[in-house]
Amino acid sequence: MRVFCGPVFLVILLSAASVAQLEPAGAGCKFYDPAVVKLHGTLLEKTLPTETTNTQTGGSAETVWVLKLDSPLCVYEDKKTLSHYPSQQNLQQVEVIMNQDMAVERALLVDHKVVATGKLSAPRTVHRYYASVLLTVTNIELARSK
Repeated sequence: MRVFCGPVFLVILLSAASVAQLEPAGAGCKFYDPAVVKLHGTLLEKTLPTETTNTQTGGSAETVWVLKLDSPLCVYEDKKTLSHYPSQQNLQQVEVIMNQDMAVERALLVDHKVVATGKLSAPRTVHRYYASVLLTVTNIELARSK
């Protein structure tokens, strides 16, 4: 049996090797902002105590919205930002950031399966966050039944 190792075979083999090297590890992961992502999950409302929460002195708790994901999420590292967003693996939830104009949608969609579209980022301020990845939502709607 003769093995063909001509120039065409060699070009195809080298091309395949080059493509394999360009493919990022963990194919299927999402990118941070400016990429737009669509995530599926259940919208939850969480109440976090603040450091000053004390019913006797009048401190208050903080409400955040969380998307409990239908399937685990991974996010590629982003070294281009000043904050250097780290890679994330096996995320079960993301914190949802919605503007005031979305308050009605948010209230109606809590505890329901939703599809949320937006951009991912990592926490950058001193503010306490519930999750290690944030989703700034541009659109959120009920998930369609299958």
